[in-house]
Amino acid sequence: MKRSRMLDLTRVREAAVRIRQLSCLDVTGPHLAPLLLRELRGVLAFDTGGYFHPGADGRLESFMEAPDIQAMVPIYLDERLQRDERRVARSYEQAARTEIGPQVRDQLIKVPWAEFQRSDYNNVLLRPVGLHDCVSLMPRHADGRPVGSIKLYRRTTLLDFRSDELHEFARLERFLAVALTPPEGTAASHEMDAQGTEMLVATPEGRLLWMSAQGAALMAAAFGSHWRPSGQLPDSLKLVLQRLAWVRSGHNASDAPRLEIRNAHGLFTIRGCSLHAAAAGEPEVVGIQITLHVHRALRLLQALRLLSLSPRQSEIGFWLARGLSEPEIAQRMKLSLHTVVYHRRQLHDRLGTRNRKELLARLLGSLAGAQS
Repeated sequence: MKRSRMLDLTRVREAAVRIRQLSCLDVTGPHLAPLLLRELRGVLAFDTGGYFHPGADGRLESFMEAPDIQAMVPIYLDERLQRDERRVARSYEQAARTEIGPQVRDQLIKVPWAEFQRSDYNNVLLRPVGLHDCVSLMPRHADGRPVGSIKLYRRTTLLDFRSDELHEFARLERFLAVALTPPEGTAASHEMDAQGTEMLVATPEGRLLWMSAQGAALMAAAFGSHWRPSGQLPDSLKLVLQRLAWVRSGHNASDAPRLEIRNAHGLFTIRGCSLHAAAAGEPEVVGIQITLHVHRALRLLQALRLLSLSPRQSEIGFWLARGLSEPEIAQRMKLSLHTVVYHRRQLHDRLGTRNRKELLARLLGSLAGAQS
């Protein structure tokens, strides 16, 4: 028997305010997907979520909250599974052309339910990770342009997505579209914080020889469906090693052996480097250093969310830590200067800080402590 839950309107309103705030910041893009999915839990009940979007090269990229589902993405993008998806359900390309508003499972499936249950798409991809229900939304701008596809999954068939939940989800579509759209230009290097560095060992030809578990996690996050944990490295990474060989052989060193990848996880910088010379008779090896950088503003948002502040106080704290003056904050948030000053004092009192520098250090320090 199907069950349903009552909608908590207070929780819905708070989540909606936070999502609208995220759409007004200067750090929009796919890297906000984790925060947006967390806030959407105040609007709909779901077990895990994901976000699919076109990458810089036009190929489909993904962010999935659950590691077991993220590990299935390369299987999902296999051509055989893609063909079967197009046969039994809407593909990303079909959804981009036709999908308007939230779509529940029965709207996403193109064949009878019994036939869908027998499909490879269901039995190879969905059932192994326990995904039984889904709602999909392709956020679009006012002119109809889609930015990607948000998928919210349930691992049970005993709870329906309610019509009032879907209504609230639909009301947030424009804000979600803006929040997930990358801004013009890229963040300055001083605004990005390194969050992890690992070294891989490979042959100069691009065959992986060794990596740590942490390195494997970074590579999977950077390359997504294009990463295989064994065998040959991705072509773009082989090109980095080719450039390293040119540099080592005396060619122009200005063409640095470096690769940058931006996606929902952050900015990845990947460098080729020479290791010690191989002894006689031993194969030559090279190093691949991968570093994840996260925008400092995103870390601030995460830290402020942990403090359980009101949405207004959280946003004022964000802009204070970013270095805006109180009049600038008042103008941006359409508040009186008195209100901004009041919340600034409250925030400093709560955190035991006296100025912006201490506020920034306190917020980033509390986030590091929570993640350790």
